[in-house]
Amino acid sequence: MLTFRRSRQSPAVLFAAAVGDSLLLCFVGAQCPAAAAQLAVMRKSPVLPKSADELLEQLFTMFPEYRASYSAPIHNYALSFHSVLIDFSTAFGRLASTSSEKQLRSFGALVSAALEAGGALENAFDTCLLEHLHQIRAVRFRKFSTKSAREKTKG
Repeated sequence: MLTFRRSRQSPAVLFAAAVGDSLLLCFVGAQCPAAAAQLAVMRKSPVLPKSADELLEQLFTMFPEYRASYSAPIHNYALSFHSVLIDFSTAFGRLASTSSEKQLRSFGALVSAALEAGGALENAFDTCLLEHLHQIRAVRFRKFSTKSAREKTKG
């Protein structure tokens, strides 16, 4: 015989939360906003995007001026981590010199988390951005990145 217990707690709700001065949002299931904030603080790394659309939205959130200048994927390619970062890298040379430290720290946290996770997103950051920081004159970003990210940069 199966017995089902009915919980008196309300179901968890999904809250968007940002930790500290980060511009990256994470989504946390919790009973109330205060609990979501506490869980978000306990989470140390940003939530990695699962799709190219999510990556693009994170970049738009971190760099609103990039959203204003974005028209479409480069060469009208289908969205992929690589196509998003190829297009972003052309703008990042300018953004790296005009962005706030808060923006660059948030972006550095995203890059570092992607490198630690491995996979397609790590490969896209490595080949479409990090290898070209010197060429796009975004070397200012290096001081906001981790040692593993700096090791992947050329020049």
